[in-house]
Order: sequence, then C-alpha cells, then structure tokens
Amino acid sequence: MRRLWTIWAGRLLAVAGLLLLAAPAAHATICDEKTPGLDGAVDDELLPRTDFIEAYRLYQNARDAAARDALQTELRYFVEFHAQIIHRRHLEYAWVQAFDPGFIALYEDAIAWGRALCEPGGEKAYAEHLAYLARSDETSQQLARLLKVLAAILKHPQSLYDIAIRDLDDDRGWVRRAAVGSLHSAADGDHVPAQLEIAALYEHGHVAPLDRARAYYWLIRAQRNGADVDDRLANLAANLLPDERTEAEAWLSAGKTPWSR
Repeated sequence: MRRLWTIWAGRLLAVAGLLLLAAPAAHATICDEKTPGLDGAVDDELLPRTDFIEAYRLYQNARDAAARDALQTELRYFVEFHAQIIHRRHLEYAWVQAFDPGFIALYEDAIAWGRALCEPGGEKAYAEHLAYLARSDETSQQLARLLKVLAAILKHPQSLYDIAIRDLDDDRGWVRRAAVGSLHSAADGDHVPAQLEIAALYEHGHVAPLDRARAYYWLIRAQRNGADVDDRLANLAANLLPDERTEAEAWLSAGKTPWSR
C-alpha cells in the first residue's frame, strides 16, 4: 500500500505541475520526439518507469471487462505523459524482459491512440478529454486533465480559455502572465469568450495593462464574430483618444493581431 500511495502521490504532483501552465509547452507528451532537456537518449537507470510496471501487473491480473478497461486507461495515461523516445525504450525493455505479447500489443495500440491526438488544433485531444472527464474513476480524471493540457499545447481555443480563466487570479505573477498569453491565443483563434475576456482585461487594467486601443480591437473582433457588444463598444469609443482609435483601426485594417504587452 505504501508503494501504491507513492505512485499516486507522484502522479498527482506531476499533473498539478502541468496544470499550473496556462499555455503549457515545456513538458513532454506523446507528441514530442524527445523529453525536454534530454539529448535524445534516456539513461538506463530511468527505465522502466513505475507506472509502466504497474500497468503490466494490471494486465497480469485482469480477469474481467472492468479490469481490462482500467488497464487501457492506465496505459493511455502512461502514453500521454511521456515523449516518444520513452515509449520506444519501454517497448525494447518489454521485449527483452519477455513481457506477454498481448500486453505489448495493447501498449502499441495505446501509443497509436496517443499519436493520433497530436493533430494540430487539438480537436481530437479535446474530444478525448471530454470522454474521460465523464468517467468517475481517478485515473480517467487524471488522464482528462492531461488531455486538456495537450489540447492547449495544440492551440485548442476552449482549452486555452479554460486554463487561462482558472489562472487569471493566481497569486503568482508568472502564472497570471501566462494566462493572458493563453487568452490571446484563444482570442486570435476567434474564440468569442476569450475575445470578450481579453478586452475586459485591457479595458479595466486587470492583470493586463490598461490599454483602450487593444480593448477596442478585441471588442470589434468579438462583434464581427456575432457578440452583442454594441453598448460596450459605444462606451469605450466615447473615451478613446484619437491616437488610440487610429492604432486599433490600423491593426484591424491590416489584419494584424496586437499581442500582449
């Protein structure tokens, strides 16, 4: 029980670390060839990972459909959490250690599942996030959170928006700045709630600097996407200085996105 608790404690800490990132990009996923910071090789002492051995034990003890489903989720969690080089090494390890071929086939299927989620835009990753979020077991919930991070890495607007909204009032300045960056990415993808939120931040100087030109720009973008912002635009326009309006209209006419300051 102590070892199992250690596994879950480490897993929870790792996921918590990933979820602090509003625009996560520094951790490894199945979409990465290498683990950040490694020169392309993995030291032998890093293998095998504890979760991989735990998954094999689940396979050895699987006796019914529920156990096999739990195993699939465990393998998919492991696959999503590590770069491709880690999986190549674990496949090599499994063959050398004469793991059951059935388990190896399941692992290869999980890798194929994970790589299919790497499609730019993050739609597939987000769909899988929603599927696992609907399940009640802890591993599925952990996997759902990782899949949302992956979708955000792939610039999925709703994922970027969700993570940013959570982090805008964080006590740490770097987390808040990352949240603003994520909102910008989502807004530039024509995600209307993100456009409205980033406009409000600039309009009121909350988290982002007070910048009426940028606020006006994002409200116009939201209006063009169908948002009902006529009153907000009128109020803001009444307070715009001539050079602020000129700057905003120049961005709009040039199709240029003013990124965060």
